[in-house]
Amino acid sequence: MSLSAHLGYSDGSLDYGSGGYLDWSLGASVSYDILTFGVSYVDTDLPNAPGQDGTVLFTLGASF
Repeated sequence: MSLSAHLGYSDGSLDYGSGGYLDWSLGASVSYDILTFGVSYVDTDLPNAPGQDGTVLFTLGASF
């Protein structure tokens, strides 16, 4: 099992006119045989507007 965390800051032409914002994620993954299953929560500190809410992201990977 592995844990992950991310913290980032965006400012400039891609800051949605906010003057800068933070983005973050927290996640965990576990491997079984050739498969890796993961889950993460991803969000920003932008004001809540349609399409800007935090979300849970599930992943599935395979290694050969």
